[in-house]
Amino acid sequence: MKSFLISIAIICGVFTNGAAQDVPSGTLNLLVGPSFHRGFGGMFTAEYEIKMFDDNLTIGPKIGLGMSRYGYANYDAFGKFTHNTYRSGLIVHPGAVAHYYFDWLIDDMPSQLDLFAKASAGFWYVLDGDLRNQRNYVPFTFGLFAGGRYHFESDWSFYLALGFGTSYANLGLSKSF
Repeated sequence: MKSFLISIAIICGVFTNGAAQDVPSGTLNLLVGPSFHRGFGGMFTAEYEIKMFDDNLTIGPKIGLGMSRYGYANYDAFGKFTHNTYRSGLIVHPGAVAHYYFDWLIDDMPSQLDLFAKASAGFWYVLDGDLRNQRNYVPFTFGLFAGGRYHFESDWSFYLALGFGTSYANLGLSKSF
């Protein structure tokens, strides 16, 4: 239901003539947050936003690097479970990200604040040296977030996005060009 409402809001925003947010031509987001590849870990992500055909829409590439710790089941020669082994893996997560800015929805929105919806898609590559671990996971990822940005200088801002997907939170800094 939440995804449906976000989709309707985006469609309405694309086809209405609200007061356009002044999105810079390019913005680099440097973010940290938890990762959820078959276990728990941390992720550092760099995203680059490029203004598209609509003043409120940005789309661009992203790359994430992180670590994940997950359990791996061990079996004896007869196929009987014996114990779990915990392994760590390096995660490389390339993909694409889109932001749609909704500042025009709120009258008298302070100029230091931006509100947005974010969608991301990409692939997980796990580098742990044990190919047996790769058989039970789908490498495609997708996420939806709602967030905001607070500009503390003309080209620097704090960034926070909450949602679901490969992570539930992104926290970091943005630099506009």
